[in-house]
Amino acid sequence: EPYRQRDHVTKHGFCMWSIELFRPESYTAIRNRAREMKPDLNWMTEGKYGIFVHFSPISYASNGETLLKDQYQAMVNLFNVEAFADTIAETGASWVCFTTTHVAQYWPGPNKTLDRILPGRTCERDLIRELIDELGKHDIRLMLYYGVNWKDSAWTLAAGMHEPNSTRYVDNVESLFREISLRYGEDLVSTAGYFDGAGWTAYQFDPPWEKWNNAIKAGNPNAPAGFSQNWGPGVSLFSDLQMTDGRGNRPAPAPEWMFRKEGQYDGLQPAFWGHIDEWIRFEPYHGTFPDDPVYTTQEYIELFRIMDEANIPVTMNMLITSDVTSERPFFNPKCVEIMREVRKAIKGEEN
Repeated sequence: EPYRQRDHVTKHGFCMWSIELFRPESYTAIRNRAREMKPDLNWMTEGKYGIFVHFSPISYASNGETLLKDQYQAMVNLFNVEAFADTIAETGASWVCFTTTHVAQYWPGPNKTLDRILPGRTCERDLIRELIDELGKHDIRLMLYYGVNWKDSAWTLAAGMHEPNSTRYVDNVESLFREISLRYGEDLVSTAGYFDGAGWTAYQFDPPWEKWNNAIKAGNPNAPAGFSQNWGPGVSLFSDLQMTDGRGNRPAPAPEWMFRKEGQYDGLQPAFWGHIDEWIRFEPYHGTFPDDPVYTTQEYIELFRIMDEANIPVTMNMLITSDVTSERPFFNPKCVEIMREVRKAIKGEEN
């Protein structure tokens, strides 16, 4: 199966997926259309940094051993948007990148497209709408993460990922993006600001990147499409953000030569994505946050300062429990305290 190519790379270190051939006039036309679709991302460089949140179907609550996906409706209903937004505001973040689908294809709100493809995976409560409104009270924007979710066999079969012709699959994804973008319009920064697996998985289905980008921008022409390539070749001229999985590495500006004209990341907004403590916890918490921040407060302040001076927006993940309430911490308090200090140092703002 196509997405097993990643296993080959992991084992052998090298894999050639394709050589793309273009007629010069076609390549020029594609490049011109892609450039015309580029959004204005000054708000990201001016906003300096955001917070990444993995409210993942395979995450756990503070206590208990039940995955979020096995009590999805209940945990979405429990989600305290006021407490969440207030805590994010303490960090000084200018935006939140919120996972909607991760490893398993669920959706924290109404969605007719997903109901058509795979019934039983959506929610009555529109958590996305409520997050947009509550974060907006603090002048914080919301963008969404989208995962390919190739490990969710119910989704891959229902969506058409196993069929020899990929048309039904790519059309389903386009329909999903379009519905989300039109539902929230310009209030939502992007339906797929971070499209995870675009290089490892989606690329091998020969997707219509331009159509997907148009669908992402259907309700918000200024929405960035972030088709992830990690540190490999850019997967499409129709991507807008440099997407990399920092894996806890030190934030550092990518070499300028990567962004040269007609180079690896030509046309992409430089950005960095990483985590402070961890992306997600694959074991129960049992009432504690076992993963400490990777670096000290002072080290994080310096790392954020370096990226700010290079005009590279940073989005850092804080591990979150699936029970988001005001009764107990849902972020590691150590991480929140680090970000309070980052806010003072980078933005000059007190809490």
